[in-house]
Amino acid sequence: MLRMLRDAIPKRKRWSLRMPIRILLAPLLASLLGAPARAGGETMSDEELYERWATYVRRELPAWVHHKKAWGEDVGWLASPMLRGLVRGYEYSGDASWLAALTEQVDTLLDRVEVTDGFPGWGHRIVGEALVLEPVLHFIDLASHDDRMPEVYRRKAADYLDRIEPALITKWEGMGRWKETHLNCGTFVEGITLPHNKNAHVGMMLLLAAKVTPSAERRSDYLDKAAKLARRWRKFLKTKDDHYVWHYWDAAGSWDFDEEGKSRHWTSLEHRGYGSLDVAFVAMAYDYGIVFSRHDVVRHCRTFLTEVWNGDVDNPEYRALGTFNPKYVKSSIYGALARFDGQILQLVEKSLKENPESWGAISGVPAYLLTKREAAGFERRNEDLPAASLGDVQRSAFGSAPGDGP
Repeated sequence: MLRMLRDAIPKRKRWSLRMPIRILLAPLLASLLGAPARAGGETMSDEELYERWATYVRRELPAWVHHKKAWGEDVGWLASPMLRGLVRGYEYSGDASWLAALTEQVDTLLDRVEVTDGFPGWGHRIVGEALVLEPVLHFIDLASHDDRMPEVYRRKAADYLDRIEPALITKWEGMGRWKETHLNCGTFVEGITLPHNKNAHVGMMLLLAAKVTPSAERRSDYLDKAAKLARRWRKFLKTKDDHYVWHYWDAAGSWDFDEEGKSRHWTSLEHRGYGSLDVAFVAMAYDYGIVFSRHDVVRHCRTFLTEVWNGDVDNPEYRALGTFNPKYVKSSIYGALARFDGQILQLVEKSLKENPESWGAISGVPAYLLTKREAAGFERRNEDLPAASLGDVQRSAFGSAPGDGP
């Protein structure tokens, strides 16, 4: 039928009509094949969503070669979605085939590490390397307590830990990329202070590294830096009604200004989907009992529900906090906060079931399924780690500001 329609249309018009024809014929074809037509994924179960995701990822894997080619910051942004999706896919399903695909990619990445200026890496771009290390450290952490994991992958995890930690994690201070700032805060820099979303990724990497390192001294250092990043983030939050708003970037020190005292970077409200990255660090730091209170988490949830979402459950639309570039006005859902708020979880579900075969779905689908399966709420899952590593006196400096709620 599609061929008959295609042959009846001049070649120059086929491309513009291809998608409308498929949309029009979808219900008919579904009926002929005995499959129910779905409107917006509303009837898709979580089990069906997983199978759709698994089929899509297996189809994409042969052509997913960013781990073989990307360098610098690109290695993180391009390679990490699949790494994150594979480790979360295993965590949800227990299917070791995801670990086979994961370790093939990680082996390739680690074999490509080069030593330049005395330090190993993939080009020495902080966020690029943090993005790669996040899912690898997640895998290493799983290997320490997941009874389902085959021994061959436990050995892989041990090998990865030896190759990653501390060389690829502690090098930034030796390279002069870490700066202590006032009020017991800190930031990573690349010429100037990193934007908040990039510091957020480094902060999450440090928290995962703190869980898996065998060194109490390094664990204390990682947690201390993560806390200083989180404390700086909280310092720049601005209260608006009952929620927060924030900038994409804020200056942290003299290195952020030129000789005339002018800022080396613009300062405006957060834009695009970067807010979802910012709040992912908030959620993880909260789990570790670092800096953020429940009150802070609730206010970040309200930011999404008030500032980003249009309030329409049936036809949701999302906008960025700022208008830095008219081309980038759509913001992604703050999925890391879904475990704290049922409305956010519902919007995540709707988005993924409407489009389970997309770049964001590669890691988003298993993340959603894990959130749905685990007990939701405000329980702190890793807060014993800072307490055990730093002691009560030092840990008290990590707490929230007075009057910030439970």
